[in-house]
Amino acid sequence: MRLLDDRVNKRGVFNPHSGSVGIPESLKESTRRRLLGHASKHYAGACARLDVRFKGLFCYVDAYTEPDMQGSAGAATKDTREQFLKRVRSTPIPLCRLRYFSQDRRSVALHRCSKERYKAALFKSGDRFGTPEEALDVGAMQLPLAAVREGRERALSDRRPASRIHLRRRMRKAKAAG
Repeated sequence: MRLLDDRVNKRGVFNPHSGSVGIPESLKESTRRRLLGHASKHYAGACARLDVRFKGLFCYVDAYTEPDMQGSAGAATKDTREQFLKRVRSTPIPLCRLRYFSQDRRSVALHRCSKERYKAALFKSGDRFGTPEEALDVGAMQLPLAAVREGRERALSDRRPASRIHLRRRMRKAKAAG
């Protein structure tokens, strides 16, 4: 009998971003509670709400933000202020996708806005596996800060995808700082 850790690709190399088993129904609600609880403690001001959904092998985490109405946000479109607010509030920011392996063993992938796909990522510790809370910490690097939020609203008003903060760049800066 092969363990989940023994999954290998055609070249004989283990890949934590392929394979796995479906998330048991009993764990879906506990995973949702864990992620929402962690987000309310650590990212309360960064997003208006968090959406956790399950599809097949994956758990998807999306954030919704409040628009920053300083300046002439939404002026580039012919939308009214209310239409602009409704559009920005209802547009999710895909943060991450978790692949289930066991209770506290998940792999994480970050959403790439440029290709509208998810790309495998490492946890902050450098490991391939971690808990749902650690995966949310990795995905939360894509939450908009003040400057990123303005860029996102501009991108929405221009009907172009928003730019993302790249994980590698942040990790390099963190390593260089200390």
